[in-house]
Amino acid sequence: MKYLARWSWFADRFRKKAEQDLEAVAGRSIRDPEILARTINDADTWPLFRTMMLSTFSRMGQRMAGTGNDIEISRRTTYPLEDLNVPVLVVHGTEDRLVPFEKHAKRYESRVANAELLAVDGGEHVAIFTHRGIVRPKVIEFMRRHFKA
Repeated sequence: MKYLARWSWFADRFRKKAEQDLEAVAGRSIRDPEILARTINDADTWPLFRTMMLSTFSRMGQRMAGTGNDIEISRRTTYPLEDLNVPVLVVHGTEDRLVPFEKHAKRYESRVANAELLAVDGGEHVAIFTHRGIVRPKVIEFMRRHFKA
């Protein structure tokens, strides 16, 4: 995959295939059929989620080094989180299979002094999209409280 991703024709082929059935692609990230249908039918959320999904194919070869770095770093557990001294809003779905809630969200909340946890009940890895009605007001409130213009 690392080798093939460097060829634009390869990424283009995958993007075209994804575009043919974006709902199926979305279904890989959103297991709950009701939440998937709600996300697809939301006139504000679906275009955002669609754009995010398709963006993963853009400049895939150029992003491989960064993707590898992200994977390597995310496997570590030795981040100096206690050194963070800025407000942090941790938005995390309780049903996230990729980054399990109990193992990660609670750890970040306890280790970062200025962290606030928004636990999205039933949310998966893409909870910022699927539960936008819960997440968006909290983000706005958090930003207003901590980053006044």
